[in-house]
Amino acid sequence: MLPFVKSLCFLSNILAAVEAASIHIAPRSPLAATVRTTSGNIVGHEAAWPTNSGISEYLGIPFATPPLGDLRFAAPKPFKENGTVQADTYGADCLQGEGLPASDPRTLDWLLAGGFSVKGYPRNKSEDCLTLNVWAKPQTGDKKKAVLIFLYGGAFMVGTTNAPAYNGARLAAEEDIIVVTPNYRLNLFGWSHGPAPLPQNVALLDQRLAVEWVRDNIAAFGGDPSRIILSGESAGAFSTDFYAYAWKEDPIVAGFIAQSGVASFPMPEFGNLTDPWFAVAGMVGCGGAEKGVETVECMRRVDSSELQRAVGNMSVGGGLLTPFLPVPDGKTIFADGPAKSKAGDFIKKPMILGENNNELNLLYAFAKLSPGPLLNGITSLASNAIFTCGIATTARDRVAGGVPAWRYRYMSTWNNTGLGPGIGAYHSSEIPLVFGTTEHKPFREAPARDEGEEGQVGRAMRGLWGAFVRDPVNGLVGKGWPVYKDQDLTLNRLGWENKAQLNLAKGNEYDAACPAT
Repeated sequence: MLPFVKSLCFLSNILAAVEAASIHIAPRSPLAATVRTTSGNIVGHEAAWPTNSGISEYLGIPFATPPLGDLRFAAPKPFKENGTVQADTYGADCLQGEGLPASDPRTLDWLLAGGFSVKGYPRNKSEDCLTLNVWAKPQTGDKKKAVLIFLYGGAFMVGTTNAPAYNGARLAAEEDIIVVTPNYRLNLFGWSHGPAPLPQNVALLDQRLAVEWVRDNIAAFGGDPSRIILSGESAGAFSTDFYAYAWKEDPIVAGFIAQSGVASFPMPEFGNLTDPWFAVAGMVGCGGAEKGVETVECMRRVDSSELQRAVGNMSVGGGLLTPFLPVPDGKTIFADGPAKSKAGDFIKKPMILGENNNELNLLYAFAKLSPGPLLNGITSLASNAIFTCGIATTARDRVAGGVPAWRYRYMSTWNNTGLGPGIGAYHSSEIPLVFGTTEHKPFREAPARDEGEEGQVGRAMRGLWGAFVRDPVNGLVGKGWPVYKDQDLTLNRLGWENKAQLNLAKGNEYDAACPAT
């Protein structure tokens, strides 16, 4: 064969091999592509905010069968359909408290979830609320992106993914990750305290089902199901750490971020487990404890608005504080949680955990009080008991159990997220910096990017979160943040003096009021 012919044959073989190989390479998904999932064909759209970010936004995707009728108070069931979902609107908020006492509108918008009826920002609430949202940019960057699932806070009583502070578009755009925010049931509907055989803590089962949905479907959005980080703030942080003890045999997730909460948080006790359930059952005509399990079917037939009113009669703070809270059930929450922590009996995956410098100063905004020496002393002691000491112990136990952990303390304050002079870095005030949403407020007439120090601190924090999500073992070390040791300079004071630079302190400097362990 002539050399010329041989060359043509060789080139033809190469082209054929390339063509054959190319069929195995998934093409880039275009912006706002329709995505096939177990919930059906999900039709996305380009996120309107931030402008020109190129982010695909999918809102209100159902991941569970609506928890109605026989599924009220029951474990969730997967939603599996072949239809089309126009994912252009947030799903309904789960049923919850109907509002808080009159307060600064910024408090209502930024507190945890903004899940209250704020003038000009109405809410749609329903039992049919188990939906989630996805922000992704599959057309550029990492071909198989790491995933952050974020669980909202709200004291287990209120909350929603439909809040300006939780918009995941900027975090997804800046850090080349996928952001997912699921709803979960609240108050009586998520933590019923009902008699056996009703399961307890079905809200935690909602969260687990959302994680399973992400595992099964996120590849279609350009995500990597082997790189899922579970995170949350306040009640969402407690839930995140509860997960670490409940799902050791099938963890799914590759790491955790707990902002202001860990599983050692002491849950209040209200007499017998079922007392709150039977109190509501009696108010709505279903009988009391003497009726036992017969009350379950009756309570499932009662209109949800009647149940909400009954819960309101047992509550304070406009439904924010009720007795319907997580309880140890030996499956999702364990009564011997501190012992399990010390023994290393948890999912052995890396963790970021921490708190804000003035957690409970948030209460000043609710009560319309001004900070003073006495009140500051009280809130400081309470913050230690609820947040600092449990977080310190959990960080030590994780590291002692062979798990890399990074501890932080958020310190900065800003005019556009502050709640008044002297209140400081209150509970939840870090959220808009993590998400990059400090400017995204419904009461701002013309949102604009936060520049200067606030913009720098926010970008630095998102850089840390993003590095951990992409590589939970080495990402933060590469940023100069060492694994936690309480007597070494390893606690990261985020936003120290409103600066973006890494600022490391000894963790035990903040733990003096905690019991020795």
